[in-house]
Amino acid sequence: MDVAEWLKGLGLDQYAPQFYDNHITGDLLPNLTADDLRDLGVSSVGHRRRLLDAIGLLRDKASADPLASTERSPVEQRETAPGERRQVTVLFVDLTGYTTLSKLLDAEEIEGILTAFFEVADAAIIEHGGTIDKHIGDCVMAVFGAPVAHDNDAERAVLAALGIRDSVPMLRQRLGRDIGVHAGIASGEVLASQVGSARHKAYTVTGESVNLASRLTDHARSGEVLLSSSVYRGLQDRLDCEDVGDIDVKGLVSPVRAWRLLGTRHAPVGNRAFVGRASELNQFAAATTTCLELGRGRVIYVRGEAGLGKTRLIEEFQHRARRNGFTCHSGLVLDFGAGSGRDAVRALIRSIVLAGDAEPSVGNVSPDSIGALVDAGQIGADHAIFLYDLLNVPPPIELRALYDAMDTGTRSRGVWTTITQLVASAARANALLIVIEDLHWSDASVLARISAVAEATSDCPLLLVLTSRNIGDPMARGWKPGGPILTIDLAPLHHEEALALARNVLGQMSPFAMSCLERAAGNPLFLEQLLRNAGSTPTAPFRTRSRAWCRLESTGSNPLTSRPCRRHPCSGSAFRLTGCAP
Repeated sequence: MDVAEWLKGLGLDQYAPQFYDNHITGDLLPNLTADDLRDLGVSSVGHRRRLLDAIGLLRDKASADPLASTERSPVEQRETAPGERRQVTVLFVDLTGYTTLSKLLDAEEIEGILTAFFEVADAAIIEHGGTIDKHIGDCVMAVFGAPVAHDNDAERAVLAALGIRDSVPMLRQRLGRDIGVHAGIASGEVLASQVGSARHKAYTVTGESVNLASRLTDHARSGEVLLSSSVYRGLQDRLDCEDVGDIDVKGLVSPVRAWRLLGTRHAPVGNRAFVGRASELNQFAAATTTCLELGRGRVIYVRGEAGLGKTRLIEEFQHRARRNGFTCHSGLVLDFGAGSGRDAVRALIRSIVLAGDAEPSVGNVSPDSIGALVDAGQIGADHAIFLYDLLNVPPPIELRALYDAMDTGTRSRGVWTTITQLVASAARANALLIVIEDLHWSDASVLARISAVAEATSDCPLLLVLTSRNIGDPMARGWKPGGPILTIDLAPLHHEEALALARNVLGQMSPFAMSCLERAAGNPLFLEQLLRNAGSTPTAPFRTRSRAWCRLESTGSNPLTSRPCRRHPCSGSAFRLTGCAP
């Protein structure tokens, strides 16, 4: 159960930050007491009563049927549905050194090694929104895109693989054994269905992509992650990879190209075309000029559908801001992995404390860094404890005791003030451009912390740029970040702009390119993906089809809409159902 949505349904979503900060998850709700609610900062008797009544209903429901729920989740509905073709990314991760160890160790020790490995691997997969398909000996198979699709399933699989690989040193130290992992990732269309006999069935996926991911794992050396061409093409602007060349894969007629994954990166601005958006750039230029001249900033809210170029526009904003002397920091609201302390504001604060434009997830903050901020007057000494919490840094024992003694309201106010102080102090030292992307994924606690950043724009040279899709836009739900706001609603590219983008990608136009131009309907991501997808017909590439699958999750199981759409996702942004064979 989503706690924030549960609170919103009760009209009490103002308490979501307290529930989030105290790690109250859906499974804990039925066990909360009146004393717990007081500790959470619910001081209103009426609010406590309303919450306790709702908690009682949850408790009664759990008692009536502790083993099952009358309402099936989307995952459960998919897993009992008939087989269907889906666009997915498949990940295999295998232990290296296992065969040797199995000859040297007894069964109990081997079981301990496997358990430790699967704990790490399964956690990374679940955290990034994947589904654990099965454990096969010392190997785990995961699927991203079934039974639930996301518009970035390939990216999720890559990040999960990197997370597992990067956990190996910790596993070696913990187990005292020389182990490693190797992995393979492939994307494509599969059949997702219940497979088995009348006595035992399991939801799984079958198809060429499954075989390819498994064979890539076999070819990978210890510490390597190999990608199929479809995964590489969809993410090449964000990955560091080496071309492995063609490899022979058992079960496939022709050799396949593979890529060795080295890590992730941001695509250099100069390497990607930027066309159009003259009005938006002029608005940003005016905002930067006013910010520098008056020493006061504003919030710039960029809103638009997926693929319209929000991130590319933000990159251009950052490029121009740096030329004008701004220091840039950024955070990204993730719809996965937030429980690991990697939410947008924490990443942003870490980037500011580390004093650079480096990737905010890179680098560790030490207690000495926090002490230096206090000594420099960037935060008050009485707010240092909240910075320890924001950065997930263990505080000194005496500060921990003080923090534990605070009620939730005091903690929330302290965190708010600390964020505002730190951001304002950094902006007064040098003008700041702060970017937080994908607010459509944010919950109440993240929005509350973003509001604390926005608070600082009113009296210091700080531009806060926020992005959101139209679907899930928090401002449409009534949230306001505070301070002066400039809202920029992105529209599709004009025909001349899309034509310029196509020429930049291909060099010269062709009937194929003109067909892509028509299909894309001004969506720059869709257009680039179509143009870079080699072939003579404008078939949607994997990354675009993944976005279509994600959208289709919201259409439900109505065969009138879902079945034709799943067969014709390459027909453009909209099409008539008339004539689409089911």
